[in-house]
Amino acid sequence: MNRKFETVFRTYSYRLYPTKMQQLELKALFDLQDHAFNDWADLANRGVAQGKSYETIQKEIESHEILTERREDRYALSVTRSHVLTLARRLYDHQIERIRFRLPDRQQRSFTYKTVGISEHYLVIPSIGTIAMLNYRPFPDHAELRYAKVLVDCYGAEYRVDLVLAVLLPIAEEQPVHYEKVVGLDYTQNGLYVTNTGENAGYPGYQKMAQEQLRRYHRAAERFHTGSHRWRKHSNRFHTAFQQFT
Repeated sequence: MNRKFETVFRTYSYRLYPTKMQQLELKALFDLQDHAFNDWADLANRGVAQGKSYETIQKEIESHEILTERREDRYALSVTRSHVLTLARRLYDHQIERIRFRLPDRQQRSFTYKTVGISEHYLVIPSIGTIAMLNYRPFPDHAELRYAKVLVDCYGAEYRVDLVLAVLLPIAEEQPVHYEKVVGLDYTQNGLYVTNTGENAGYPGYQKMAQEQLRRYHRAAERFHTGSHRWRKHSNRFHTAFQQFT
């Protein structure tokens, strides 16, 4: 019997500890991606303001190349261009007023890689090298790495990598429903629930327990003079005991 599978995307996040030199190299990559985003966003903003069609804006963005010598950087730039084109479409359809530029001091900066190397304690990034990694956990079976995103906060204090995996999971087969075995449940204060056949859970009868204890406290209170020291002491004991039922 052939089982059917579905593709589910999962993100595995790990803390990174790059060296000072690696931090400088990552900062250059973040600056490159922000520079590309801002250039393409400016083309989209000016194109819409000048009344150009979306097809013309798209061609201008796709023809405006950001020079880079490393092949691994081109994937990150292609992801950034796709993101700008999506925003340009929303801008052209008047869903947003303009595309905001990326600032260097924003809350989080990132750079995307198509392929990376990973081991139990290290992450290998093209053009950067081996970076120490913490809290590794094994990947699930039949998992395929789609892309890796290296991120840093605005203070440059915390680096992490998000690995996006495509995982094949078996689709659960539909089970037949036996309606003759279905039980109807309804909530009730006396017994928690009641079934369609009249059965209930027999849940602890707090009301019955409280009533019996209340009668005992009332009988004991009749032996004291109202307002006396023993009466107040008994009253405090009464309120403390009945907090569990409220």
